[in-house]
Amino acid sequence: MADYFRNDPRTQRERMLAGDLYIANDPALARANREAIRMAAEYSRIWPAHPDTAPRILRRLLGSVVGDTQVRAPLYVAYGRNIRIGARTFINYNLTALDVAAITIGDDVQIGPNVQLLTPTHPLDVQQRRDKLEAGKPITIGDNVWLGGGVIVLPGVTIGGNTVAGAGAVVTRDLPANVVATGNPAKAGRRLFRRPAPPPRWGTGRAEGRAARPGDHGSAGPPGPLLLVAVLFDVTFAVLALVDRVVLLEVLGGGGVTGVGLLGRSVRSSASGIAPDLAKALGG
Repeated sequence: MADYFRNDPRTQRERMLAGDLYIANDPALARANREAIRMAAEYSRIWPAHPDTAPRILRRLLGSVVGDTQVRAPLYVAYGRNIRIGARTFINYNLTALDVAAITIGDDVQIGPNVQLLTPTHPLDVQQRRDKLEAGKPITIGDNVWLGGGVIVLPGVTIGGNTVAGAGAVVTRDLPANVVATGNPAKAGRRLFRRPAPPPRWGTGRAEGRAARPGDHGSAGPPGPLLLVAVLFDVTFAVLALVDRVVLLEVLGGGGVTGVGLLGRSVRSSASGIAPDLAKALGG
């Protein structure tokens, strides 16, 4: 076998974690792999009868896992220490997470049964494969992602927050946030949008935490069209009445004849010097 690492002082584990080519059957890596397989098998044996105590094994096996996360057995890993799982995440039966590179699973993630998270890659060069060289690329699953049953995520993939991968999807490339992706290879379809907060009840006066104010309506629903028309009419009538008083009193000089305004209101004024038709219209 060629000496691929003649000028590289790093261990095989260091090369593996850096994403570079390494020898997969290195003795130190083989021991770590066997220990991870043993602990995963122990977790899978204990979990059905003791789901409350089994997480202690899980915390020793994985690099990081938050206490309120649930992982149903059986679970299969390569090393375990390169897997980090966020809060409130649920992982269903039979997850295979081959973590020769980092696998990061966010908060509130839902993972269906028989999902595979596969970080290992192998050379296309036929001789390098014969010499047992391989590498790895990290996988990142964003917050609130849902992976349906049987989803396969390939090396180097990042899935953005809130995205859904439909059952059986093979995710070969990054998926953006807030989409639904299906198929092989998985393709993003329709976009997902966060549901807006419901509007405040009409007249409660408590939108955005505001305390109720005088004049707030107590109605449980929005105003009807008749109420809106009535309010609009009242406002219009009040404005015209004010204009009627001001303009007519100014034109008529505030004298002694009682005139009738545009809206039927009485105003006292002098009719002298006023055109007959205007005086007649004013009731003079």
